[in-house]
Amino acid sequence: MFKLIFKFFIIFLTCFRLDAHSLPELGQPAYAHLSPLDERRLGQTVFNEMRSALALFDDEIIVGYLNELGYRLVATLSQKTLYPYYFFAVKDNRINAFALPGGYIGINLGLILTSTTESELAAVMAHEIGHVSQHHLAQMYEKGRQITLASVAGLIAAAVISTQNPQAGTGAIAATLAGGTQSMINFTRENEKEADFIGIEALARAGFDPQGMPSFFQRMDQVTRYYDNRSIPEFLRTHPLNQARLITAKNRADLYPYRQIVDSQAYHLIKARIISEQSLHPTQAKQFFQTQLRDKTYFNRESSEYGLALSLIRLGEMSEAIKILDHLVTQFPNQVLFQLAYAE
Repeated sequence: MFKLIFKFFIIFLTCFRLDAHSLPELGQPAYAHLSPLDERRLGQTVFNEMRSALALFDDEIIVGYLNELGYRLVATLSQKTLYPYYFFAVKDNRINAFALPGGYIGINLGLILTSTTESELAAVMAHEIGHVSQHHLAQMYEKGRQITLASVAGLIAAAVISTQNPQAGTGAIAATLAGGTQSMINFTRENEKEADFIGIEALARAGFDPQGMPSFFQRMDQVTRYYDNRSIPEFLRTHPLNQARLITAKNRADLYPYRQIVDSQAYHLIKARIISEQSLHPTQAKQFFQTQLRDKTYFNRESSEYGLALSLIRLGEMSEAIKILDHLVTQFPNQVLFQLAYAE
């Protein structure tokens, strides 16, 4: 048991420290001179260590979509990007997104599913891009913020729990690491305001609806009115929202002329794919999509048909799945996701 505790203790510390030959320890004066390369290395180290603790969603189709969407936003930045960005999905139903140093940006599956338009999803990603592009993360490291002993204690406790209940222990370790990372990137009001402004501008330049940001914020604000503090979405815990910030974002978005933006087909298909793959049992997903199609409560019909086909494939009901895919491919012969479903 003590070997396990020690192992996770070391993992936790290395999440926030690079090799002595590449970067100084956190809190030392040398962090005032964090170069873009060092910033990238730091982010890569944190990301690599997080992979063993957080449940990353490695579906290449979904990760590919997030990176395509992310780079559409990154391409609009006025300043030169100093390192490549990487967008990844976290298998977590809570509403949250976060940025790491060096362009690593994580999006929870729960946030993707909670968004009602592609512009809302893009807004959250654009906001995180704003934090990275303005080096808000590097600025915080330069201030010498340290990992708290409480976080280390939490990790050790999680390791002990894992010896009693492996499943509970794994979840606790993931939560501890995520919390430890996020505690170091709680941004100031000015940081949040700046990231909002950059994000809204990126949305407009990339062809999304700038109102996507205040729209998402407003729905998150409404959520807080119906739940106690323990139920507040993680996104609001790490990105505090008040009326002043909401009004400012709304006023900023209003500066851009109104344009009706149609969501891409890929956005709806990705959401259907997540629902199909994340359901506890494919029967639940099958019933969910069948109900949508029967009651016509879908946002996008072909995405519900696609989700139903994927669920049928998981259930081994291939003949029924092929009927649906034949219909979809006939309607949309150039949609790669329908072609890939045949392969699946």
